[in-house]
Amino acid sequence: FIVKYPDIFLTVDFDNRLVDLHKENYDLAIRITRTPPENVQFLKINSVKYGLYANPDYLENRLEISTLEDLKNHALIYYGPTRRGVWRFGFGDEEQVLEFHPALKSNSGTYLLKAVEHGVGIARLPDFIANKAILKGTIVQVLPELSMQKSNIYLVHNPNRHINRRMRIIMEFFQMNFDSRNQM
Repeated sequence: FIVKYPDIFLTVDFDNRLVDLHKENYDLAIRITRTPPENVQFLKINSVKYGLYANPDYLENRLEISTLEDLKNHALIYYGPTRRGVWRFGFGDEEQVLEFHPALKSNSGTYLLKAVEHGVGIARLPDFIANKAILKGTIVQVLPELSMQKSNIYLVHNPNRHINRRMRIIMEFFQMNFDSRNQM
């Protein structure tokens, strides 16, 4: 974006918390969630698929994984601060839930990816974090037949804030470069 629009100055804050767009004076934010965010205007720019991933060397030296229950015999890495990890698989009446004590927790998907690549354990990762590592062969998907709920990626802004030219250009840029309908 900066290369294409050098006259627009940005401050980019990578923080995994729900910011108050009005009080903290943010023009725009990106939120990844299953349901549309409340109390903001939003533009859906893409969706996220999740999977379970491990380093091939980690899997080679451990017990085989063929069922959800088998995961309990492994070091599971969790995104988030809770003491107890919860992963949901399937949908509706066919939903299966795995509860576990994480071997490692973090609020950074990039950090979790590095932990998986280094053989620390198995993590649930979004496709946008896992894809390059899959192509490099540093991680592989575990139990790919299990479906996990998708999330959506939303570009959000305060509904009471005037959308200026700079914000409109950024919104159009995101829509053109990250909208799944434009990536076919």
